[in-house]
Amino acid sequence: MVGDVRRLLLALGLVVAGALASCGGPDDPFVGRAPPSLDAPSGTWLGADAPLTWKGLIGQVVYLQFGFLR
Repeated sequence: MVGDVRRLLLALGLVVAGALASCGGPDDPFVGRAPPSLDAPSGTWLGADAPLTWKGLIGQVVYLQFGFLR
């Protein structure tokens, strides 16, 4: 049982390490650049009372999903 848990944790650690290693880097074209504005074409945000801005999101956990990536 303990061996199974250790193998599972090792596998999970390898997956997380691989995911972190592939996140950005010096060759990433977005590293060091300012993000694009969050202007919604229709001016409407779902689940928000006011338009969102990067400055207003500082310190928040943000999940962005872009429809064209589905």
